[in-house]
Amino acid sequence: MYDFSGQRDQLEGIEYMLEQARKKLNGLGENKQNQQDSLEKAIHELDSRKEIIQTQKEDAGTWSNEDLTDIVHNYVIGLSGIDPSSRTYVDSENDIDESWDQFEVFQWGEWRFNKNRKIVDSDGNPIGYSNVLSAVIAPKGGNSTIQVYKSIPDPIEWELTEINQKNVSFLIGKAKISEINAICSVPALPEELTSEETGERVLNRELAQNEWQRRVNAKRILSISEFIERPANIIANSAILFIPPNKESVSFSSKEKMKVDFSKILEPISHKNQDWNFSDHDMSKQAPGDLRPLWLIDGQHRTRGLAQSKVGCELEIPIILFTNEFSLMESAKVFAEINTLQQKLDALHTLFMQHRFQIPSPNKKRDFQPYDIDNDDTWPSRQNHLSYECAGWLASHEGGPLYGRIKILEPNQPRFSIIKANSWVDYSRYWFSESGTYPTDCEQTDVEIFQEVENYFQAFVNVCNHREWADGEDRWSPNSRNKGLMQYHSTSRVLLDIYKTVWDKARLGCPDHIIPVKRFEEILAPLKWADWRNEDVLRRYQGSGERPRTSLRIWVETAIKHGKQYPREQVMSKTLKSKPGRGLLAPPSDATIEIITPHEWPKEGKGEEVILSSSRPDHALKTSRWTIKDSNGKMRNPSGGFKIQSGNEDISTLKIKWEQYLDDVDSLLIRVEWSNVNSPDGHGEITLKKNS
Repeated sequence: MYDFSGQRDQLEGIEYMLEQARKKLNGLGENKQNQQDSLEKAIHELDSRKEIIQTQKEDAGTWSNEDLTDIVHNYVIGLSGIDPSSRTYVDSENDIDESWDQFEVFQWGEWRFNKNRKIVDSDGNPIGYSNVLSAVIAPKGGNSTIQVYKSIPDPIEWELTEINQKNVSFLIGKAKISEINAICSVPALPEELTSEETGERVLNRELAQNEWQRRVNAKRILSISEFIERPANIIANSAILFIPPNKESVSFSSKEKMKVDFSKILEPISHKNQDWNFSDHDMSKQAPGDLRPLWLIDGQHRTRGLAQSKVGCELEIPIILFTNEFSLMESAKVFAEINTLQQKLDALHTLFMQHRFQIPSPNKKRDFQPYDIDNDDTWPSRQNHLSYECAGWLASHEGGPLYGRIKILEPNQPRFSIIKANSWVDYSRYWFSESGTYPTDCEQTDVEIFQEVENYFQAFVNVCNHREWADGEDRWSPNSRNKGLMQYHSTSRVLLDIYKTVWDKARLGCPDHIIPVKRFEEILAPLKWADWRNEDVLRRYQGSGERPRTSLRIWVETAIKHGKQYPREQVMSKTLKSKPGRGLLAPPSDATIEIITPHEWPKEGKGEEVILSSSRPDHALKTSRWTIKDSNGKMRNPSGGFKIQSGNEDISTLKIKWEQYLDDVDSLLIRVEWSNVNSPDGHGEITLKKNS
C-alpha cells in the first residue's frame, strides 16, 4: 500500500517523480512509443495532483491507493521499459533478466533519500539500541545510519555456541537486530573509485583491506523496512559477522561469551543539542568514518532495513560469528562465495515455491497464504492459488489442448509452450475475483472450473482447425512448428483477457452445470475465418508490448460481442474499416469531431473553454491523439499531440482553454487520430474560427 507521511511529503514525492520522469522522457528514442506513453500518463496524473495540492492546500484531500498504484505502474514502465505485471519489455521482444526487480527501478519513498532524515517511531522516538539513544540519522543517499547517544550505553553481551567444521571454529547464536546494527559496520567500497585506484588494489591485496564489499542499496533497505511492518511477514535468515583483529572494544570472558564495550567505540562530539554527546561515527571527517567494531559479512541489507523499523528492530535472528582466528582473507572469501555462487531463483521457480509452501506476500498478485472463504483479506490469495492450480491442471491433463503447453518451470519445453505460468497467473487471476467468472460463492468445484476452462480452449482450437481452409493446414499447430498467432507467448494472453466476455455470452441461457465445448464454439464462431498463420497478421500483431496485444484483444472482443460470422475475405480485409468481425488487417475508420460547448472559441474566464469530443471507432485503441494548429501555422500541442484516453463510453474529449496566443490568431485546426496496428490511422478534423 502506498502512502505519504503528510502533504509536504506528498509534494516532495510528486516533484521527485516528475523530475525523474521528465528526465527519462527527454532521453527516449522514437522507437520507445509504449514507454513514452506510460511516462506521459504518469506525468499528467502527477502534474494534476500537484496543481490540486498547490491550489486547494489543506482541502486537497487524500489520494486513493488505486490511483497511486496505477501511477506507480506507469512510472515503472516509463523508467525501465518493462511492464512489472507481465515482466516483459513494452517496446521490444527481448527477454528480461530473470533477476529483474521493480524495486531496483523505483522504491516507494525513495525521494526521502535526497536529504538527511531521522529514523523515529510514531511517537518521534529514535529507533535503535539502548534507552540513552538520542538520535538515529540516515544520511542523504540512504547510507548506513549514524547513532548518537546521550551517554555511554550498557555493553552488549551475547551467549554463543562453538561450531567446528573442517578444523575451522566459529560461533553461532541469536541477537536482536538493534544490537547487531549498533555494533556492526560494513567493509564497503567507497562511493567513488577510479580505474587507477582499482587497478592498484588488484595488484596489491594489502591495500584497503577494509573496503571490498558492495555498497548498501538504499531502495532495498527501504523495501525490507516496509516488508517487516506487515503482520504476517518474518525474516529468518542469519547474519554472518566477523571480528577484525585488534578490536579492544570486543572481549570474551569465556570462549562462548562475548562482550562489546561502547566506551571504547564511541567518539565524543560537540553539538548544540546537549543530548548529542557520543557518536558511533567519526564526525570530524567529511565522510564520517564508521567506528562500529564488527563487520557484517552477509546480511547488511536485512540488518539495516530491519533496524529502521520499530517492529524489525526488536526481532531476533540467528547469527554466525567468525572471530579474528578466522582470517580476513577467509572472511572475504565467505562473502564472495555467498554472493557469486548463490543464484536468485528465477520467476517460475519462485512462483512454484510460493504456491507449494503457501508463502504470504504484501504483493496481492503473489500472495499465496492459506485462504479462508470467510476472510476476505485472503481472497487475493484464493485468486492466485486457483489460477496457478488451473494452469497446472490444464498443463497436465493428457489429451487437453493445453497439455504440456504452459511453462510451469524453466526446464519445460520452451518451443512447445504458449505461455509461462507467471503470465498465466497475472492474466487469469481476475477470473476468480468477486466480479469475475468464479467468485467465492461459485457453486462449481475446482476441477469443474478447470474443466470448463479447458472446454473453452478446446472450442477455440476446434474453431481454428476446421477442415475448410484451402490449404488444409491447421491454424492451431499440434506441435511446435508453424504456430498460429495465438500460440505465441506475446499474444496467447489475449485468450485469457477475453475469457470473461466469452463466458458471459456462453453462460446466458446455457442449462449445463459446466459449459460444454459446443456452446463455447457457438460464441467463438465469429473467429472461424481469422487466419492466425497469415504473414501480415503475424507481422502486425505478434510484436511485444501492449499496442499489438491490445489491438488484437479489441478486434477479437468486438467480433465476439457482435456475434456474427463473416466470409474469409471480409474477416481478413484490409479495407473494411471498423466493421465488427471484419477487417482484421484494416485500420480504424475516420472519425468526426463535435463541439459540445455552446461557444466555439475559447475566452478568458472560468467555464469559457471549448470542449471537443470524438467517438472511438470500432477496432481503435482507447488512446486518441489530438493536435492543434493555429492560423499562423504553429503547433500548439506537445510533441506527438495530446494523448487522451476515451472513457467507458468510448468518447475522447479535448478542452481548449484560453491562452495569450489566441489573441493573435484567427482560427485553429483541430485534428484527432485513432489507431491500431494497421496503417493509416483514422482521423477527423474541425476548424474553430474566432468570429464564428
